[in-house]
Amino acid sequence: MEETMETYVLESSETLNNNFENKAALLKEITKAYIESGKENICIVASGSSYNSALCALPYMNKISGVNVELLSPYTFTNYKKIKENTFYMVISQGGESINSIEAMEYLKKNGQLAVGVTGNVNSSLKDHADIVIDYGVGEEKIGYVTKGVVTLILFLDLFAVYIGKNNILSEEETVKELKYIQRAISYYPIVCEKSYKFIEDNYARLSIMKQSYVIGNETCFGIANEAALKIGETICIPSSAHESEEFLHGPNLQLDPGYTVFVLDGNDTTSNRSKQIYNAVKSVGSAAYYIATGKENEENSTQIILPVDVKHELLPFVYLPIFQLLANRITTDLHRWEKHPMFKHFRENIKSKMK
Repeated sequence: MEETMETYVLESSETLNNNFENKAALLKEITKAYIESGKENICIVASGSSYNSALCALPYMNKISGVNVELLSPYTFTNYKKIKENTFYMVISQGGESINSIEAMEYLKKNGQLAVGVTGNVNSSLKDHADIVIDYGVGEEKIGYVTKGVVTLILFLDLFAVYIGKNNILSEEETVKELKYIQRAISYYPIVCEKSYKFIEDNYARLSIMKQSYVIGNETCFGIANEAALKIGETICIPSSAHESEEFLHGPNLQLDPGYTVFVLDGNDTTSNRSKQIYNAVKSVGSAAYYIATGKENEENSTQIILPVDVKHELLPFVYLPIFQLLANRITTDLHRWEKHPMFKHFRENIKSKMK
């Protein structure tokens, strides 16, 4: 059977659970490199979906690790940033062929720093430019619009944060508790996929005619929103952007008309009421407003997907991302959008971002 994005979304559950069970082996090399570096703070250098994975994990990492964790794109890093001596740098590229990521590795070496590459393909071009190459446990993902690679990277970074936190600010009891939170979050994959399929079917007519979309979320949900907007944009091929809720109200909202599609992500925290207000406000303009949250459904409304799960804010990527991954696959497939505009071939001929 031909593999699709959906294949890898559905594989994610097993891979996440396996990686969690084998977390000691999964983290061995990265933790060894971090400890031996003698550095304290962390800077993640990544682009594309790897950047969005790190953006999703960043709030959890900063909260749990007890050190400062920063995120930069490779191009910004190599062209605008100076090396910080007390910082451990890790360059992430799932496919290991990103030209910008490889340039970031060379920039680290040029400045006398350890070049640590984290990838899903240890035999990629990245290995030729790294001092240390670390496999983050995604396994094989042949489809370029990555899904399994996104969530497995988030898990890798979250577990890395727990390890650092265990040696800094977390008690043994707190460490066990955090690991249980993570394990519980990834255990919900089957029910999330089931609810996602129903949500797509219930709203299929509107979703299949999307012309432009906004995804709105705060803090961890802003990372989710960025990856969701990227997936919608690169697969369905419509303009799609991510916004923090209050920034959405400071300009982007002025474009709204009944033809816009807006997804509002509930942060399951103090911002929930505000997110619901924004959803209701958008819904008053047009029917293509969707609300994604956790908890118990208290009303019959097909434009809301309320996941019956218990997940704290920082771990919401594991239950929100599959919704957008499955949505992007279904609509792109049904509308035959996998092939890009014929003129796009000239773009590919004129500029490249991958080594291979």
